Amino acid sequence: MNNLGEDSMFGKKIIDYTGSSGVKEVTFLTDLTFLSKFKVKNWKHNRPCDLNRVDEIYKTIQINQKVDGIIYIAQQLEENEISYYCYDGNHRVSALKKLPNDLEIPLIINILFNATNNSIIRNFSSLNKSCPVPTIFIKKPNEKRDKFKLTLLEVTKYLIEKYPKNVSTSRNPQKPNFNRDQIMDKLYDHYVLINKFPNKEEIISRLEFINKKYHSYTIIKNPKDKKNITDKQKKKKNDNKISDKILKKCELTGCYLFTKDFTMDL
Repeated sequence: MNNLGEDSMFGKKIIDYTGSSGVKEVTFLTDLTFLSKFKVKNWKHNRPCDLNRVDEIYKTIQINQKVDGIIYIAQQLEENEISYYCYDGNHRVSALKKLPNDLEIPLIINILFNATNNSIIRNFSSLNKSCPVPTIFIKKPNEKRDKFKLTLLEVTKYLIEKYPKNVSTSRNPQKPNFNRDQIMDKLYDHYVLINKFPNKEEIISRLEFINKKYHSYTIIKNPKDKKNITDKQKKKKNDNKISDKILKKCELTGCYLFTKDFTMDL
């Protein structure tokens, strides 16, 4: 363990230590060129960043002139070449990359040296024990499942483009909004459980069908249509318990899919 304030290759060292998963260094710096100098990339097991969330963080950093929390980076030796991967804090890293390199922004990074894939997974899991995070991209390698993850990225991209006003960056979005990562996990867990891996068109078609189905349950809200509602639809509508506020948003955007757990109808 070295003294506070010593220079390191990244900045001013706060502390270095050896943990169960390897040698680590916690460093304070203000020089954003380290991102390009060390070519810091997104760890392969992390999903691509949510651009809406990146923009939110980018604006916050511009206003506050600082970065909250610690950014976690792993150093890996691959084919005789050292690479650096961010395994926790990628949205903040992506936001920082949008800023001018000559801008000084105080931040703290934690470097895991000589990392292996397993040591990064252990660190990542340990960091997020108290806060549930998507697990879709840290499952054991599987060609069929890995290909399916890309399919789900395309499905969520379709939903984001079709229902932009329903997109939320919150981990627990209010109905009828949705969070990209949450939806990806729900779809992934559902189809892996039943061991089916449909293509993008099949999933989208099914989601559109469910959206129309949930819409039909809300028609009773319009008095002039009451005579056309069956008893079965009335029961479904009552079970769904959609408030007037939620219904108004659904009517505005045409999105009824997230008024309940749609995976029950997949």
